[in-house]
This record gives sequence, structure tokens and C-alpha cells, in this order.
Amino acid sequence: MSSLTILAILAIAGIVAFFIGRLRSIQVCDGHQQELHSRPSYYGYYLAILTALPAVVLLAVWSVAERPVTKYVAMQELPPTVLQGTDAEKALTMSVVDNIAEGLPKLDPEEYEVLRKARFGFVTSSDARDVLGKHGVVLGSDPDRSLLAAADELASARATSRLWLPIACFGLAALGFLWGYTRIRPELRSRNIVERVMRSGLFLASTVAAPLYGKLGDLYGRRSMVFVSVGLFLAGSLLCGISTSMVGLIVSRAIQGLGGGGLFVLALSVVGDVIPPKERGKIQGMFAAVFSISSMIGPLIGGWVVEQFSWHWIFLINVPLGILAVAGFALSFPAHVATHQHRIDWFGALA
Repeated sequence: MSSLTILAILAIAGIVAFFIGRLRSIQVCDGHQQELHSRPSYYGYYLAILTALPAVVLLAVWSVAERPVTKYVAMQELPPTVLQGTDAEKALTMSVVDNIAEGLPKLDPEEYEVLRKARFGFVTSSDARDVLGKHGVVLGSDPDRSLLAAADELASARATSRLWLPIACFGLAALGFLWGYTRIRPELRSRNIVERVMRSGLFLASTVAAPLYGKLGDLYGRRSMVFVSVGLFLAGSLLCGISTSMVGLIVSRAIQGLGGGGLFVLALSVVGDVIPPKERGKIQGMFAAVFSISSMIGPLIGGWVVEQFSWHWIFLINVPLGILAVAGFALSFPAHVATHQHRIDWFGALA
């Protein structure tokens, strides 16, 4: 079962859990909804989050970790001379191992038995090569026993992963559903829990994105990445402002966080690009002062906006202000800046 199929099933399970949680909240209060701490919808969101979110996190983590973990398992079968070689030599060896492992599921039991015998030296490697060649696995020479052993372990690890990943995800989803279902009571502060998840989406996305913007700024230039960061932040703000459901608001806050994670990082990086060293301390002090003042008056203005208009406008107001800010930046910041080559650890960032 593919990861996309598992994700689709978990999404359906989350939707079903939402309606069950909503009905359960009405049931526990005997239809007197005024006794509930939160609206029934929040109990639905609460149960949907407990059902789907832990399993989705497990799926995402294993999707990233599966390849390096299975590769490590396979490499244990290779001789020390290969493991002590250069990165290029190990990559070439693992490409051959991966090629053989891709062909193993295509073999019938008799052909697979030939490979097993070749692995343990009971038949020649040329016999294994002939068997693999029948199924489109092209090898430049007869594979030695260590390559066959590594490929066998790699194919076995992948098969085990495909078997146990859906079981683990669906089992975790079932446990989350059962645990959440039994906790639904009138006094459960489900709204507070859902709002914490919403805030966590912003902070998690910002935390993941912030270090990446530094590297991406070196690769593609600070100016370009500021446009990307502000664009994502404004798009997330607009989506938050027009959201009509809690799920839409959580997703929109995550998008906003992906952009917001780069704003502070890139602002300080730009100072290093355009301000002489002797002036940087003063400019950074001004940044800190503006940030501190904004942190104090921002909640007051936000509360006034919500009381006078609606909560949607605390997000929508970012759009015109952001457009003015990015226009001023585009006119004042130089278009051509030096770039540097870096290697980004995408797997580490995702994990």
C-alpha cells in the first residue's frame, strides 16, 4: 500500500471522526448543548485531530526515514572493503544493489531460489545474472555474493516496511480515536486544545523554515527569498482571513508560518549585505526596538480590530501592509547580490 493511499484513508478517517465526535458531544449532554464547554464542532475537530494527526506524523517521518534505514540494513551485508571506500564507490555499489532489489519481487519461487543459492555459493553468480536478466535487470558483470545478499536484505526490508507501515498507522489512528472518544465530556475544553494545535502549526512551520531560508538566501540571493517569504506569508494571511472552517484555518496558519519563518532571518541577513560593519550594531538595535514596540501594541490593536470588525481582519490587514512593505523593499534593495553554493539537508529538514 502506497503512502498516498494511506494518507487518503487517514483523511477519510479524520472526516468520519469529526462527525462522530460532534454527535458524541451532543449525546453526552443529552441534547442540552448549553452545558458543553465548546461548540459541538470543536469536539469533532478534537476527535479528528487525535485520530489522524499522530498517524500522519508517523507516516511522514517513516516516508523520510525509510530509504536511509533500509539502505543501512542492506549495507551491513557488504564487505569492509566496500564500506571503507569513497562515497562515489559506495554510491555505485548501492545503485547495483538497488537495481537487483527492484527485480527480486518479479521472480517466481523457483527463480528466487536460484538467487538464494547463488547468495550462499551453491550455484554460480552467472546463473543469478541470467535469472535477473529475464526480468529486465541488466548487470554489467556477474554479481558477487555480497551484492546478492545486500539486495536480498534490501528487498526484504522494503517488503516489511510496506507490510507494517499501514498496520502501524491505522493502529495508531484507532488508538487515538478510542482514547479521544472516551474523553469527550461536557467539561472537556476541546476549543482550547484545537486552538493550541492551530498555533502549533504556525510555530512548527516557522521553526522548520527559518534555517532553510538562510541557506536558500545564499544559493539564490536574499532579494529573491524575501519575495518568496513575504509572498507565502501574505498568501497564508489571505487564506486565514477567508477561512470558513477550523481545518482551513490550521492549514492556512501553517502556510503563513512557512513564510513568516524567513522574515526575521532574512531581515537580519539583509543588514549584513547592505549595511557597513560599523553601522550594523545601530541598525540591529533599531530592529530590536521596533520588534519590541510592535510586540506590545500589536495585541492591543488586534483586540480592537476583532471587537470593531471581526477576527478575519487581523489576518486580512497583513495583505495591504505587506504589499507596501515588499514594494518599498523592491525599490530600495539592489537587484544583484552575490550567491554562494551550499548543500541543503532536505531529509533532515523534513524529519
